[in-house]
Amino acid sequence: MKTAVIAVTERGAGIALRLRESLGSDIYLPEKLIKAGSPGTYPIEGDFIEFVHGIFPKYRGLIFVTATGIAVRSIAGALKGKRLDPAVVVLDERARFAISLVSGHLGGANDLAKAVAKATGAVPVITTASDLAGIETPDVTAAKLGLYIENFEGLKRVSSCLLRGDKVAYVLESGYPVDAIERRHFEQNAVICDRVPRDAAAAVFITDKRVNPPGIPHVILRPRSLVLGIGARKGAKYPELLRLLSEALDQLNLSVTGIGRIATVDLKREEESINELSRSLKVPVEFYTVKRLQEVENRFPLSEFVKQRIGVGSVARPSAFLASNGGEELGYFRGGGFTLAIFRRRMK
Repeated sequence: MKTAVIAVTERGAGIALRLRESLGSDIYLPEKLIKAGSPGTYPIEGDFIEFVHGIFPKYRGLIFVTATGIAVRSIAGALKGKRLDPAVVVLDERARFAISLVSGHLGGANDLAKAVAKATGAVPVITTASDLAGIETPDVTAAKLGLYIENFEGLKRVSSCLLRGDKVAYVLESGYPVDAIERRHFEQNAVICDRVPRDAAAAVFITDKRVNPPGIPHVILRPRSLVLGIGARKGAKYPELLRLLSEALDQLNLSVTGIGRIATVDLKREEESINELSRSLKVPVEFYTVKRLQEVENRFPLSEFVKQRIGVGSVARPSAFLASNGGEELGYFRGGGFTLAIFRRRMK
């Protein structure tokens, strides 16, 4: 997590230096407190609140070595929501208490407060109800395991059920590693299963498949383990790619939000249809050289025509295979000038 430490006094500057040694943070100080030859140290310029707003989106974590009131007033106008806000921690100038202030779970402020406390000898102050109860809520699970929360609006109701002690079913994708879930949080009211029990008060789905709403509070967490391998005729149109993908997902009963990456040959770096799909899905594209694809192409049916044109007899399947760490092929489709292979990434 890239962090910034903000201090405004000489005592605070000393603490900031200790945090930089432990966390690798950037430091922001009034110019008069900056000593010559201090790498990673930058001046606080202009109005303080405007300065904070300026750096707010640039870091995943902000550590204020100030009074809590100063931190609250300076970030108030910059807050956008749990999904977007960085972690904010406040540490007093005597390093007694490290307070998790904003984005305790999704942003990681609770963990950052613990790291700050460890580095300075402070006491971490964490006030989120689930942490006080020793319960791992779905947003914490998502943050730990890199899962995408599809229906954020259901999170509060499911978490409330956990806190009340109601039965909550965790329904896992077939093959998803059960050990990845923190079992210590399942001693009382949460159960791991392959379908929702009738007496469940809420449910958490960890799957890339489409989910039929169960009629009770629920949250869908996506491993985003689906990999799209794409071969494309030059100039093939984006709407045709979108149509092919939609038909493929329908056939396989998979959710578009389960897609985690796209893969293709590096000769297609400028293919606008593939790049547009990447932008639309907000997922990266892995580009592989012909030589790299040749190393695994014999695992799949080959096209002599394609091999003569670009040097490798298949693009979609080999690229998806590589990008999925040798995962499972779920389906292969053709149409509109495209070939599309869908693989499920192999969990390490």
